[in-house]
Amino acid sequence: MKRIIVTMAWLVCVWPLSSARADSNIVTMPLSEYTKLGEEIDAARKQNRRHGSFVIGRSVYDGRVEADGHLRLDVTMDVYLIESGHWKQVPLIGSSVAILKATANGRPIHLRRSGRFHYWVTDQAGQTTVKVQFILAAYGPRGSREFRFSQATAAVTQLTLFFPVADLHPRVSGAVSEEVSPKDGGTLYRANLMPVSQVRILGMRELSSDQKQRAATIHANAQHLLSL
Repeated sequence: MKRIIVTMAWLVCVWPLSSARADSNIVTMPLSEYTKLGEEIDAARKQNRRHGSFVIGRSVYDGRVEADGHLRLDVTMDVYLIESGHWKQVPLIGSSVAILKATANGRPIHLRRSGRFHYWVTDQAGQTTVKVQFILAAYGPRGSREFRFSQATAAVTQLTLFFPVADLHPRVSGAVSEEVSPKDGGTLYRANLMPVSQVRILGMRELSSDQKQRAATIHANAQHLLSL
């Protein structure tokens, strides 16, 4: 009778049972069990490939801070899906935001919130344009407010933001290039980011009385002004 002898280096040799030596680095098992173990390893490898079967090439954000202080953003993502017919969980945006709308190639999709992300679960394949509209609130005490949210890391991330107040100097962590310019009585910010898993918008300050009055005039909402 012959058995399969497996070393820790996964080398397999067939020897007569009488020649098998006692060794702490050698495991002796019946052929049927070894075959089953090999099938389980193959299944695990296929599962790992499915988890890595998508790439996010680019994320482009366009948004503005509203009069009540929350940030509204639209993001367009170039998503490349691999392996048609296999279900994939594609992380899109952090779970701390409130989703308003999500589409893939123009068609509405449902997102699943789990852990740190909102996920898109799909079995599609090919290049897909995913668009998500969401809002989030500012963090921190008055005078040192910031916005932050998690994102699925993309090769290219571009960000455009409008603040309804002039003379602001916002910063975004991970920005490689930045541009700040006045627009329509407010501040327009553009940036290209390195691949990052979290976007943080910093450098905001408390509004002066004159700036608050101008913001109230622009938005006709004196009771819910942007607190920076």
